[in-house]
Amino acid sequence: MAVFRQSHERLYGGAKELLEMLQTYWYGGEHVMKAMLEAGFDGSGIRVDRYSTKVRIEDARRWCEIGWSICGKLKEGWTQEDEDTWDDAIRLAKESLITEPWYQRDEDNENRGWLNLTASAILATK
Repeated sequence: MAVFRQSHERLYGGAKELLEMLQTYWYGGEHVMKAMLEAGFDGSGIRVDRYSTKVRIEDARRWCEIGWSICGKLKEGWTQEDEDTWDDAIRLAKESLITEPWYQRDEDNENRGWLNLTASAILATK
């Protein structure tokens, strides 16, 4: 998601609001933990687990196109400006992706590699 958040910021410079799923407060589990406590769960009954996996990316540009089609949409929907800047958005996303430490490019082809994904899961009991 950071790739698409960075592309969004480089394209719009903060002038347009990010989708909820791109907001940084969702990462790491703290926001969800706070919501669980506010919902009445006892902190001792909440467990946060972190998971990670690797995903093979055969075509980084295509991966960026798919990701941007989901994450690039603004709250008000797609606009003509978005269509006009589509190629720039994909280029920016790919530039960001291939330089991230959590993406390992193949030595023989920078368009392929492995993407390290992480997620937090919360188990809560009352």
